[in-house]
Amino acid sequence: MDVKGRFTYVNQVMADFMRHPAQDLIGRPFNDYLHPKDRGGILRLFLNTVLLRRMPKEVELQAIGPDGTIRHLLMRPSRMQLGGKTVGFNVVMIDITERKRMGDRLRASEERYRSLVERMHDALLVFGEDRRIEFTNRQVEAFVGYKPEEIIGERFDKLLTPEGMKGIVERYEKRRRGEPVPSTYELQAVARDGTVKDFEISAALYTIDGKPKTIAAFKDITERKRMEKELERHAKHLEELVEDRTEELKESEEKFRRISEVSLDAIYTTSLDGEILDMSPAGVSMFGFESLDELKKVNIRSLYVNPNDRMRLIELAEKGPVRSFETRLRRTDGKIVDVLINNYALRDGDGGVVGFQGALTNVTERKELERIKDQVTSSALVEIAKSRELEKMKDQFISAVTHELRTPLVSIKGYIDYVVSGELGSLPAEVASSLNVAKRNTDRLISLTNDLLDFRRLEAGKFKVDKAPLNLQDVIKDCAEEIHLSLNQRKQKLNLEVAGRPLPIQGDAVRLSQVLVNLLVNASKFTPGEGVITLRARVKDDTIEVQVSDTGIGIRKQDLMRVFEPFAAIEKPSYIEGTGLGLSITKGLVEAHGGKIWVESPGEGKGATFTFLLPRWKEAT
Repeated sequence: MDVKGRFTYVNQVMADFMRHPAQDLIGRPFNDYLHPKDRGGILRLFLNTVLLRRMPKEVELQAIGPDGTIRHLLMRPSRMQLGGKTVGFNVVMIDITERKRMGDRLRASEERYRSLVERMHDALLVFGEDRRIEFTNRQVEAFVGYKPEEIIGERFDKLLTPEGMKGIVERYEKRRRGEPVPSTYELQAVARDGTVKDFEISAALYTIDGKPKTIAAFKDITERKRMEKELERHAKHLEELVEDRTEELKESEEKFRRISEVSLDAIYTTSLDGEILDMSPAGVSMFGFESLDELKKVNIRSLYVNPNDRMRLIELAEKGPVRSFETRLRRTDGKIVDVLINNYALRDGDGGVVGFQGALTNVTERKELERIKDQVTSSALVEIAKSRELEKMKDQFISAVTHELRTPLVSIKGYIDYVVSGELGSLPAEVASSLNVAKRNTDRLISLTNDLLDFRRLEAGKFKVDKAPLNLQDVIKDCAEEIHLSLNQRKQKLNLEVAGRPLPIQGDAVRLSQVLVNLLVNASKFTPGEGVITLRARVKDDTIEVQVSDTGIGIRKQDLMRVFEPFAAIEKPSYIEGTGLGLSITKGLVEAHGGKIWVESPGEGKGATFTFLLPRWKEAT
């Protein structure tokens, strides 16, 4: 170029770059082919070079081709001098268009990368072999509370728990040795405030400028881990519930199976079209079949005497459970069975009816009895009414006679006791003997009337028991003293085996004395002279157990269940007297105290043991 910037020579490469033939460029100012923003600059360059002799080594310019395309140039000018004057310029032009474009893309890519890194939800850290942090994004502050500038240059250890650090060092060493290491793993980090958080790390090892670097992305999974633990807890709880429910269902099925097996009713399950799917043993027998498999070959529709009854039953069951539906079914031998049906529909998940389940109660005998009852004449009903009236009159008579007898008997006894006592003076031997006979018979009559009165009260439910806290030991002691003389006369021995600690109960001392005396007297009557009677009493769990045993004549096995019946016709020696009500009254008194009584005997000649239990009074303990 000359000093005014006009082309004096261009090579072919320059002509191609400028998109003009070389001859068209000669003599033309270079400035005409430049971008407007660079035109003033190139003129100043040439002017400064000529006047001030200051020539830059490189200048970047933008040239415009004939098609308007902008090209980037790197111009390297040098002066041409003649006689010490600048007469022109030698210029080397380098096309840097692609390089500029690559640079722009790289800068744009870098900007996008930086923007992406800063907007990441994960914390990104870069550290070297010494584990010192060289780079991190802003998300690290949200995770652990440190700003990037606060931890850059710090060792990575600062952010980890000891266990977390141990784990990452082990992985780092394995990676250095070339061993396979999962790229993603979990560890715990310590935040600035001391909070321990769970993180998921994705790490990769790179070589930058010949040095190994680790790039790690941290994802905060603290909440996820908490939720996992919560879900695990709920899952475990759900498993336990399912196990419990499964066990309950098993127990329920087993209970249903047992009930089905022992039930007197026929428990069944059928399909919608009447196929018998299951039937309890009672049902198989009810319809005269040998086995369930044999019954399953029959459709339940064929068992109905009136097919319309089954259609009516299905219509009702589709609306809800059916109770006491009455119909008649036919056995395999042709006999008719009257039944009551309780039935409900089995449904699928969509609510559609798929079958039926229920129970059949055989009421054939009841229906027959009802038919017989309808045939009973009115005269028979009158006879029954008369019989009941006579029974009522008998009860009233016994009650009246008992009360009327007791009053004069007590009076007679009083006079006889007074005369026998000697208050009126000594009596002739013959008179005294006669009076003693009268006294014994009077005592027997009074005992009989008292037993009858007690028995009638028990039957009527009007027997009064006045309960109060007491120690049964005291009652036992009083009864033993009361019967002592009678046992001595028969040369019988009474053994008391009573617990050393109190026997607390809520009871009526008078009535319990009556129970004990009745049992002791009964034992004495059925035990020969010089026999042994034993009274035991102890605390047993929540009860007080009392036993009266004897070495007497025993009780036959067939009589054990009848000894507590009033006036029971049980064989006994003729010399044994009694009203036949004592044990019945004793049983009623024990039950009135909330207890129970029973008798045991190995057999005739081997004695007997009467045992009763009374509730222990817990407040006393």
